[in-house]
Amino acid sequence: MLERWREGADVVYAVRTDRAGETRFKTATAQVFYRLLGRMAHTELHGDAGDFRLLDRRALTALLAMRERNRYLRGMTAWVGFTQAAVPYKREARTSGETKYPIRKMLRFAFDAITSFSHVPLRAATVIGLCTAVFAFLLLPVEFIWYLAGGNAVPGITSTIIVVAFLGGTQLVALGDHR
Repeated sequence: MLERWREGADVVYAVRTDRAGETRFKTATAQVFYRLLGRMAHTELHGDAGDFRLLDRRALTALLAMRERNRYLRGMTAWVGFTQAAVPYKREARTSGETKYPIRKMLRFAFDAITSFSHVPLRAATVIGLCTAVFAFLLLPVEFIWYLAGGNAVPGITSTIIVVAFLGGTQLVALGDHR
C-alpha cells in the first residue's frame, strides 16, 4: 500500500481476491448488494474492497470534513475523489473469534450505503408522494357524490383523511428527488 501511495495514489485500498471461510449466504448477499448499489450509486465502488485503506493527508482531511452521522466509509473515501489505487490480497479464513457483523448490522450497513450513495430512496418518495396526492385528489369528487347520496356516516372524517393524504403526498413530492 505504501508503494502505491509513493507512486502518487492518494487513496489506496485493499481488495480481496479470495473470500476464504465465508458462507455461501454471506458471499451471495454481498455480491447482490454491491451489484445493486453499483446500479444505484453515482460513485464507483469496488465490491471486494474492505474498509482497510491508506489515505493521504489531503484525502483524510476531505473525508473528516464530511458531516455524515451514519458513515459509509467505503463509499465516502471513493466519493471524495483523489487518485485511487487498489492492492489485491488473499484473505485467509478466520482462525478464531466470530464476526462482529451479524445480519442486523449488515442490514444497517446496507441501508446506510443505499441512503448515502443513491437517489433511489428520494425518487421513490417522489413517486409515492405523487401517487398519493393524485389518488387523494381523485377521491374528492367521489367523496362529494357519496356525501350528496347520504352515505357519509360520520361527517368530516372522509374529507379530513383525503386532505391529510393529499398534503402528505405533496410533502413527499417536495422532499423527493426531481432529476
